[in-house]
Amino acid sequence: MRRLKASLASWRDFWIGAAGEQGVLLAATPPCRGREAAITCLEQTLRRLLGVRVILEVDERERLALKVVKLLEGKAEPPKFSLEHASPFVEKVCMATLAIPRGKVTSYREIAKKIGYPRAVRAVGRALAANPLPIVIPCHRVVRSDLLLGGYAGGVEVKKLLLEVEGVSIVNNRVREDCFLALSS
Repeated sequence: MRRLKASLASWRDFWIGAAGEQGVLLAATPPCRGREAAITCLEQTLRRLLGVRVILEVDERERLALKVVKLLEGKAEPPKFSLEHASPFVEKVCMATLAIPRGKVTSYREIAKKIGYPRAVRAVGRALAANPLPIVIPCHRVVRSDLLLGGYAGGVEVKKLLLEVEGVSIVNNRVREDCFLALSS
């Protein structure tokens, strides 16, 4: 069992949770409906990531979740974070995903090509589903090759909201082509 400090922040009608050590973010949640849902999601992510049961101590003075919210709103740079507990493949996928700027999207296929595994499109999708740092590692900016939204840990409606907040145009759950960024060119 491991104890970690956690923080929570509200955003619109959602809650975002974050946990870390010494100011370094280890895990965050996608926007969740309710404070308890954010805590549960954060505990599950940390258990999967660290391989041990985690006890979270919610500390109102801790600001990690607020930093994630400010990043989401475009008012801050990413907080200091660590991917040391992620697999090498997940880390490669996450680092490639960091290259997608606010207001743009790319595809799972583009990420696969960028990291040198052009046929690993589904593996990229699974790696992003295991992303321990949603919003910080902007997996919501990765869509299907046909520009349909695809999946998201927080749900497709949350993914759509996150993209719209960042200025991505979406019509009928499809991203406009001018918002697409080819990474592998």
